[in-house]
Amino acid sequence: MFISSDQDPEIRVERTLNGETGTVHLKYFYKRKQLPAFMLDSKLSEQLAGYSLIEKDLETIINWLETINKLYPDGKEGKNNFIHGNDREVFNVVKSLFVSSLTFYAKCFTNCPGRRSRLNRKMIADEFREVHDEVIMYRNSFAAHSGHEKLEFAKSILVVNPSKNHELIVTQERAQPDYATMEGEVGFQNLVNHLLAVVREKQEKVYDKLIEDILSNADSIIKKCKKTKGLVVQLNKGASGG
Repeated sequence: MFISSDQDPEIRVERTLNGETGTVHLKYFYKRKQLPAFMLDSKLSEQLAGYSLIEKDLETIINWLETINKLYPDGKEGKNNFIHGNDREVFNVVKSLFVSSLTFYAKCFTNCPGRRSRLNRKMIADEFREVHDEVIMYRNSFAAHSGHEKLEFAKSILVVNPSKNHELIVTQERAQPDYATMEGEVGFQNLVNHLLAVVREKQEKVYDKLIEDILSNADSIIKKCKKTKGLVVQLNKGASGG
């Protein structure tokens, strides 16, 4: 029988972080007994892990957008696409959360060396694709680059003061939104919720295939359980590469 460890309250994981190298070691316990555990390195297992990272990113985006809604509740009913707030203490946070959300969202659609999985536009239901394109545009033209859409700009202005013998003053004016609401009834957060459901469905399918693959090698896995090696799993190599 296969069950996810986070669904079994009797399975406990002990994580140890090496503060110098960044390596993480894992030990699994059933009650007080340490259990054999082995790192999976198949294509399916890497794909499943990649979807898990995407799932985490989408959940994080939802948390950030919910925080924006708490800080700026008028944004839900706002008719303006581009918002620049006067309360800089609040809107500096709103801007950072919005830019972070755009960046994390785009990352889910990018080939990343640390992931074997990515999303693509074809996975998105038709009613969400317009908002998706808008989010990617904001990411490309505001969060990551300054694009053709001119969402942000700066100009040098010459000001002449006749009252002071035509004193000349050169100043710079900048325009940059703190937050951009998405057009239509769908919205950014609904788009992310939709993709979260898509990713979880993908995870289930890959998980089922992975279990089939593991079952075909059940005898060799049971043999490994008789050895002490594999009791502790090193999750990553760490900064030193060791």
